[in-house]
Amino acid sequence: MKEIIPTYQLEEINDQNQSLNDAFFTDEKLFALANKLNKPYRSNYYGLGICVSGTATLVSNLDHYLVQPNSIVAMSPQVIKQWKNVSEDFETLTLFFTKAFFSKIFAHQNYLDQFQFFDQNAQHVNQFSADDTTTVLQLFQTIKSHINRSHAYQNEILASYFNILLLEYQILFEQLHFKNSYKKNRSQQLVETFKNLLNSHFQQQRSVQFYADKLFITPKYLTEILKQETGKTASEWINELLILEAKVLLSNPQLQILQVAEALHFPDASTFGKFFKNLSGTSPLQYRKTL
Repeated sequence: MKEIIPTYQLEEINDQNQSLNDAFFTDEKLFALANKLNKPYRSNYYGLGICVSGTATLVSNLDHYLVQPNSIVAMSPQVIKQWKNVSEDFETLTLFFTKAFFSKIFAHQNYLDQFQFFDQNAQHVNQFSADDTTTVLQLFQTIKSHINRSHAYQNEILASYFNILLLEYQILFEQLHFKNSYKKNRSQQLVETFKNLLNSHFQQQRSVQFYADKLFITPKYLTEILKQETGKTASEWINELLILEAKVLLSNPQLQILQVAEALHFPDASTFGKFFKNLSGTSPLQYRKTL
């Protein structure tokens, strides 16, 4: 089923006629593009960008991030994404690229897996000071100057600059999260671990008991901690992620509603339809008509 989950392809957003098939750079205002992505979606590409003006909200899985100047955004294919509240002056320097771009150059199929910020459970938007992002901005500008210089070594040169950029951001990311890890109390650590488990198992496991057992606590205690720290119960987290995944699947017109129900391990389309309408206020068919 995963092979037919709808994704945006890199060529669908690359309208700037750049010569590369597996990567492109943009420094244009993304108001129009982001507003095309206001429904939950996945992509076949990675993205790394820095906001230079304006604001937007990025919903990544169920986490909401404010993107503002000096925010660095790292996006990977497996994460469900959605853009909201995009201001007209929202502007970023952004690189989009596929795994194939790096594997061709570095002869390593899983080269990008070493970067923690691309992990499905990572914090996908991080805020820094202007001083912190100086080197990153300079690298983006260097890449911009090379992106349209077509020659025999273009891919190799760009991949090298891309790699330096990723490594520089990895340094910033590790420094930030090393500091933050000392600030987390036991409850916050439990919430983080629960979210990681949920992202890995939500399609097959929707019982609060399952996640409580994994955390070696009672379902009641898990729900209390989540309510205290996030304002939502364990069941609400599970159901909201199921609805989010269902919306991604429903956006694929090739999938029948029964197939969506089966992908999410519902016994039949009727049970799935009742669940979806109860949580979203509309039926799967009605939701599909709004796309």
